[in-house]
Amino acid sequence: MEQDSNTESLIFDAAKSVFLEKGFDGAKMQNIADTAGINKALLHYYYRSKEKLFDVVFSQILNQFFKKMGEVWETELSIEEKISAFIDTYVDFLLKNPFIPRFVINTLARFPQNAGEVLEGKTNGIFTKMKSILQKIQNDIDKEAAAGQIKPVKIQDLMVNTISLIIFPIIAEPMIKMIFGLNQNDYKNFIIQRKQVIKDLLIRSLKK
Repeated sequence: MEQDSNTESLIFDAAKSVFLEKGFDGAKMQNIADTAGINKALLHYYYRSKEKLFDVVFSQILNQFFKKMGEVWETELSIEEKISAFIDTYVDFLLKNPFIPRFVINTLARFPQNAGEVLEGKTNGIFTKMKSILQKIQNDIDKEAAAGQIKPVKIQDLMVNTISLIIFPIIAEPMIKMIFGLNQNDYKNFIIQRKQVIKDLLIRSLKK
């Protein structure tokens, strides 16, 4: 049993590494097997297809992220402080897992009518769980707005603005590098520095 657990851990780490480097479409089961140091037959014994393996990696990574996100919003910090902490968490997560938003975008394109259901299935209902977190954020916003500390705002607007500002530079990485002549290290620093830019924009929008 311990050997099985070790092998699965090797496969998970290898798959994440290969998906990160090559994306879902570019990754091959042979690449993953080689990276894990096992033969392809053993890889197929644990996971019959690349899709099933990706679903496991995708689900586990997102669950870890949403757990962290939930912890941020459960604190007693102000909305401004929570937004700041959320941006830090989200940007750091995407720098480590840039294939996640690209996969979501591709899924939206492949399943235009039921992409939400497909993603919900691949993440063990994570979007349903997220609704309670979003409601908690809205309650916090309403409370501070009623006290005159911030402007009233709908959670839909706040989250769409936040996610858009963070995700676009991740998805558009090749274009941004080309336009501004950035190497990989320059690009990473650019994304990290954008944390404060995004915080300033969003927090300013909440000020009365």
